[in-house]
Amino acid sequence: MVLVLFWSSMPNGAQGEELPNEGPGAAQTDTLEPNLYCPKGTEFDPIASNATKRICDIDSREGKNTDDPKDRVYPWPEKRAYVTNEDSFPKLVNKNYPSWYRGDGENGLADDSSYHFYYSLIGPGLGQDGKPGYNTDNIFCTTFYLKPEKTYIAHNHPSREFYYIIDGEAKWYAGAQTFDVKQGSFIVHPPYISHGFTNTSKTVSLRTFTCWWRDKGDPKDVMNYSGLPVNPCLVESEETAVGYPVDSVCEE
Repeated sequence: MVLVLFWSSMPNGAQGEELPNEGPGAAQTDTLEPNLYCPKGTEFDPIASNATKRICDIDSREGKNTDDPKDRVYPWPEKRAYVTNEDSFPKLVNKNYPSWYRGDGENGLADDSSYHFYYSLIGPGLGQDGKPGYNTDNIFCTTFYLKPEKTYIAHNHPSREFYYIIDGEAKWYAGAQTFDVKQGSFIVHPPYISHGFTNTSKTVSLRTFTCWWRDKGDPKDVMNYSGLPVNPCLVESEETAVGYPVDSVCEE
């Protein structure tokens, strides 16, 4: 999977290839931010612009109407796109999960015996200190893989989360809900909801694009806390581990 990002800035130390901006351009204006310019044949429109958007009017069109979107364009950035591929990232697995599940890798690295693994693509602290990925504050995204016929054990975490199913099929558990998902399914988990799932394919790994994000009012460090099993006693053994919550926790 290739990751291409268009962002406000390239983080210091981000690893990946910067794609050059090859479009035609004009000299930077004094009325735009230093990293923006109105392309050739347009001029900056301070009246139509505001704190959220910047507008350039097409100055060569006869009978132009500055209120008509067809007579406007957005400015162009001096910045470049960031592009990379997940095969340049380490395979990771949650260190809070039992050893039979996470495999024999060390320091959070997945190996061939891991039931699942993921690649951290964008999020806080990535792209810095030699780490691959793209650094940003309020979202953390991965590509996630679960092996055929394996169950992602029931767990929860403080951060809100979504899954988009790229490939595969699964029986999904979220709180008291159970449903089937397949390629194209989209699932949103509110904070702390228990969730897990079983890959129902015998041959195809379940592959998802998954993000945590910090919404308005969420604690600033909400994405710093990884998931914990909701049935800590049941996950001690693969035979008793399940993808849904069981009351009571660790009841004798």
